[in-house]
Order: sequence, then structure tokens, then C-alpha cells
Amino acid sequence: MLFWKEWREILWLVVLSPVALCAISFIRWEGWRPEFYEFQFWVNAILFLPLAALFLGAGAMAAERERGTFDSLLARPVSLLRVFVAKFVVRFVAVFLVLLTSGVLFCLLRPTHNIEIIDLVKGFAVFLSGLFFLLAISLCASCLSDTQGKAFIASITTLLALIFVINYTPFFKYTWWWRSSSGPTWVEYAAFYVSLSIPALMVGGTIFMQQAALHYRWRVLAVVAVILVLIFVRSVSTTFSLFAGAASSGDLELVQLARSPVYDILAKISSFQNTARSQQLREFLVVATRNGIERDLIKELSNSDPKIRAMAIHILEMRKSAQAAPAVTPLLKDQDREVRYCATMFVQSLKYEEAMPALLGLLDDPVSSVRERAVSALAEIEGKDAGPRIMPLLDDENPRVRVAAALSLGRMDYGEAADKIAMMMFQDPVDYVRRQAAISLRYLKSSPACDALIQALEDDDSRLVENVVYSLGELRCEAAVGPLVDGLRTHLHVAQALKEARRRGQEHPLRPKYGHGKVEIPELGFSARYIAAMYPSILATLVKIDSPAVKQALRQLFTDFDRFPQLKLQAAIALAELGDATGIPYIRERLAEDASQQKPGWEMREHAMRLAKAGEYSAVPLLIPYLDEGWPEERYMYGQILEELTGKKYGWDSKRWRKWWEKNKDELLSKPFEAKDEHRRG
Repeated sequence: MLFWKEWREILWLVVLSPVALCAISFIRWEGWRPEFYEFQFWVNAILFLPLAALFLGAGAMAAERERGTFDSLLARPVSLLRVFVAKFVVRFVAVFLVLLTSGVLFCLLRPTHNIEIIDLVKGFAVFLSGLFFLLAISLCASCLSDTQGKAFIASITTLLALIFVINYTPFFKYTWWWRSSSGPTWVEYAAFYVSLSIPALMVGGTIFMQQAALHYRWRVLAVVAVILVLIFVRSVSTTFSLFAGAASSGDLELVQLARSPVYDILAKISSFQNTARSQQLREFLVVATRNGIERDLIKELSNSDPKIRAMAIHILEMRKSAQAAPAVTPLLKDQDREVRYCATMFVQSLKYEEAMPALLGLLDDPVSSVRERAVSALAEIEGKDAGPRIMPLLDDENPRVRVAAALSLGRMDYGEAADKIAMMMFQDPVDYVRRQAAISLRYLKSSPACDALIQALEDDDSRLVENVVYSLGELRCEAAVGPLVDGLRTHLHVAQALKEARRRGQEHPLRPKYGHGKVEIPELGFSARYIAAMYPSILATLVKIDSPAVKQALRQLFTDFDRFPQLKLQAAIALAELGDATGIPYIRERLAEDASQQKPGWEMREHAMRLAKAGEYSAVPLLIPYLDEGWPEERYMYGQILEELTGKKYGWDSKRWRKWWEKNKDELLSKPFEAKDEHRRG
């Protein structure tokens, strides 16, 4: 009878809690998508279910006193211990059922979730142990209180105090159970919360057996709770990222350091060098909000230790501290090279124009890394006006400085540098510089160096040629269509020779070198020097150029590639991206074969994405399997591609997509191909 009485009192909460949790998780806003439900559900569960557990425990004894039924409860012919146990067991079962029902409803409402069942079970166990602990705390508060409201506030106050204390002990990592799976195992988390719950239950049972109750004003308790919240937030907010980052390893020293003066933190970062601990401390100083932290960092700019000065500048740069700019500018002339380098990065990040005189002096700095950074900073701050000052550094003795100058001039589209950069691409003694010069030329759209780039297709360096091919596409050089198509034909020629040699069981002389750079076959022309995977880049470049000559050439290549299905498919996809339906029947035939597999390979997935963006519906069944796995960002991307193609708003719900496809595939595949052209010039 006692168990049934307790159960009837809390049944409404057991029934309504899971329903309310799922309903709240479906609240929509502008831009809401179906896949957001998973995130909303778990956030709401973490916020709502602990409060429900505290509310249930708070009403165990205090509600009886508030209703005036406490004496009649004690008059029952049962022991006080049995009454206490009955109230706790019923409430724990209720919490268990609420959590279990919520999980079941989540799986039913979102069957396409990306959570493994074993991970769901582990999370359930950890969550349940935490609710067990909250229930024990609230039951203690209920035994001491005369109203349920007071007991609820006392439970929250006690919980905040315990978290505050735990965060100052080596056990603080257990308060961040949601942070990382690389920390304690789920069994350790559950054991920790259960071990805390047992003493709390013993204390609560003792209080109930003594029938002790405190008559206090809830307003006083509320003030105490607010003070604890403020102390907790003040302590944790300044070290929040550090707490969370250190929770995985339980590194209490990092938490103690976070409460130290700024100088001590900077000194420790320097002593840790480039380790995970130094990275965590740097991240803490970047996000810390405690009073005076920027003032202390600026003060350390005059420290006698150059490592401390450099680290302080670096932190201030990441904090985007405008008030530190006047103090950092003089350090552009510091004696230490690292300090000058960090000061240059700071000036570049904030685009601090008042530092220009000192910055110009760094173009002649004896340290090449400082000159390199000064070039980038100057281009960032002044734009094209910095072109005449940067041009001389194209002849710098250091290759990285020459590269920085070429890329900076290219990105600012400084046309006067086109001839000089093109000459670097051919004559520089360092291959890395030549390759980067080819990249720089793709930005010079006001003075496109198409002729020089086409000539560079004959180069022996395959990586340089690959950069040249990409740059020709970015500049839309129509004159490059002929040489690029010749390159594709030569690739086909080489592939045929290799295939024939394998058929005869012979090793073709190209084999050892083809795919690694040079292939010396004069009669085949420049493109025999391409790496084996060059043809996708050439096709992509032809699609970007998008001229009638390109379409004509691709149609011919599509016909010539009969003996090479993969190349033929690539040419057909390129035609589809240009709005030409010549290869659509072949594409649909190949995609139908791959769609019959349980999961298409990654290469066919890439083809399907390109075709879907081009407007071809036969790509839909190949993308649907990828909606069920992978990172949320990837699943969201596949769902967005399908939505843009079809106009349906199913997100990453693969079941709805499959149902829609089975219903509409015959009609969609019978329609003539209609290309979308907004993606071509991306």
C-alpha cells in the first residue's frame, strides 16, 4: 500500500516528462532542420531531467509536511526505515522509467540517428547514475525542509556547493562527463556518482529517523543559492575551457595554474613548449574574462624574458586586443627575432595602420621569417598601394620570402607583377618557388598570364604542371583548351600502352616512372609528363573554361574513351556539368550498376555529388546510403545536395528519401536532362 501510494503521487510526472521533453525538442525556429532534433533532444534532456529528479526527491518528505499528512504517515504500522526506502525506491524507479521512455521515444521519433546502440546504453548508465546522485541529494534536503519549494531550492544550492568543491579536488574530471570519451570510462563515471549517492542516502536516512526538520526562510536560502551561483560562475567561467580540456586527463595542476597570475601562466607555457598542456593554457588565456587579464598581459610586454614578451603578444593577438596595439608597435624593433615576428603577426591581424613606418623597416630585417611575415602584413594593411614596396622582394635571397611576395602581389591582383612572377615560374632555381608562382598567377585576373601558363605545361615538374592546369581554369583561358585536350589524349595513349604491355605480360618502360613525374617520350609531347591522376584536374579546368570548343572536344573524348570506362565516365560527367546531355544514358547505366551495391565507393560518391549539383537525378540513390553514417556535417551536406536537386526538405532522413525515390524514380528518370549552371563558375 505504501509503494502504491507513493507511485500514484508521482505518476503524472513520469507520464508527462518524456512527452514534454520530446515536444520541446521539436520546437522550430527560422532555419530549423529535421536533423537539429538530435542536438535539441540531448541538450533538453541534460537540462530538464536533472531538474525533474531534484523535484521528485524534494517532494518526498517536505510535501508530506506541507500537506499536513506527515504525522499520519508516521502513524502507519511500518518502520521509519521502510518508509524512507519506499519513498526512495519509488522515485528512483520513476526516474529510471522517465529516462528509459525518453530514450525509446527518441529512437522512435528519430530512427535515422547516428548513435550506436552500445554508446546509447553507456550514456544511459552514466546519466542514470548522475540522476541517482541528484535524487539522493534532494531526498536529504526534503528530510530537513518543511515545504517542497524550500527542499527544491536547498537541493539546487547543495548541488552547486558540491560541484564547486569537487572542482577543487582531483575528482573534478567527473563533473565533465560529457566532455570526452578519452577520459575515465563510463563504468568509472557511474561508480563515482553511485559512491557519492550512498553516503548522501545514509545521511538522509539518519535525519529522517531522527525526525529532524529545519524551519528556515526560503528567501535566505535563495540568497545563499544566488551567491553560490555567482561564486561558481566567477570561478568556472574564467577557466571553463581549461576545466573541460583538462577533465579528460584529470590534470589538477592546470586548473591551479589557471588561478595564478598571468606571469606564472606565461612562464609555464614557455616551459611546457609545444605540448597539449601549453595549448590548453594558451586557449584559457585567450578566452579568460577575469578582470585585468589584458592589463596584465600588456604589462608583460616589458618583461626582460623575450619568450614571455613573445607569448604575451601572441595571446593578445588571439584576443584581438585593440588596446594593446600602441604597446605592441614598439616591439617591431625588438632585439629578439621571435618578438619581432609575433609583433608583426599582431599588427597584421588587427590591421593597425599606425605601425606602418616600423613595418616598412622590417622588409630589410636580417631574419627571413620576419621579412616574410612583414610582406604579408604590409599587403594585408595597404592592399595594392603596397605593391611597389613588395616588388623588390621577388628577388630576395630567401625562397620563402620570394614566395610570400609573389602570393601577396597575386592576391592583391597587382598586374604590374605578372611578367616578373611568370619569369619566376620558369627561371627560379627552387622548385617550390616555381610551383607557388604558378599559384600566384591564378589571382592576377586583371593581367592574365595565359600564354606563360600554357607554355609551362611543357615543364618537367609534374606538380608545377598541376598548379598550372588549375590556374588556367581559374583564369578561364580559352587558348588553353587545345593543349589541355592534347594532354588528355596523350594520357589515353600512355594508358593504352601500359594496358597492352600488361596484357602481354611485359613491363612497359614507362611503368617505373609514370605517376612520379617525368616520362620521356618526345613523340607524345608535353603531356606525357603528367602524373597519372592528372586527367580529373584537366577535365575540371575544361569545365571552368566552358566554351563551345570545350564541349566539342569533350564529346570527341567521350567517344574515344570507350576502352577506358572510368575516363569515359569522367568525360560524361564533365559534359553534364556543362549542360550537355550526350553522356547521360551512359552515366545512368554506370550509376545504376553502382547503386545496386550496398554502399558505393568513395570515387562514385564524388561522381554522384557532382552529378546531383549538375541536375542529374540518377545520383540520388547513390547519395542516400551516406545519410546514415559519418559526421553530422557530412550527413548535412549530403542532405543539402539532395534538397537543392529535388526541392524536398527531408534533411538527412534516409528513410523518407528512400520512400520518395521509390515513388518518383520512374518519372524523374524518364524526364530529359535539365542542367543547373549556377555551380559552374564557383
